[in-house]
Amino acid sequence: MGTSSFQVGTPVSIDKKPYVIERKIDDSLWQLKETKTGRIAEFTQAQLEQLYVDDTLRFEETRPILNSNASAYFRPA
Repeated sequence: MGTSSFQVGTPVSIDKKPYVIERKIDDSLWQLKETKTGRIAEFTQAQLEQLYVDDTLRFEETRPILNSNASAYFRPA
């Protein structure tokens, strides 16, 4: 089982639309960018938490990519 948290750069989906957490405005306000359109949406911490509880917000899986030269982690855009 993995763990996730609200952090800048984290890919999520809301109502099956892909977003990336862009910035934390203050202690209770976040901006997310819709990946396909580039539109910015603002959500309070409480709204994001409720969307998660309601299974409307999902953290997208990040997968490690290993190659012969180095190891790196990839976050899908």
